[in-house]
Amino acid sequence: MAKKEKGLVFNHQTITIRGSFINMLFTMVLMALFIAAAFNDKIAANLKLIAELIIAIYAISYGVWQGKKFLEGKKEKKETDEESKE
Repeated sequence: MAKKEKGLVFNHQTITIRGSFINMLFTMVLMALFIAAAFNDKIAANLKLIAELIIAIYAISYGVWQGKKFLEGKKEKKETDEESKE
């Protein structure tokens, strides 16, 4: 039985954690913190202090994931073009 190419958490071909899973997990943690902040003023104040850091980490994480997807797609296209020329 062949292994799946990609699961929810792991890419089984490259044996790596998927970037989309990391972003989904990060988003879920942020949503939980925002909900907690709605009911607790101390959590809200702490989130306000680190808001820029949260935005920066999220943007970098998403940017790296999208960049990797773009480069993988470009590599696959190049390989496909080379095969079609032969």
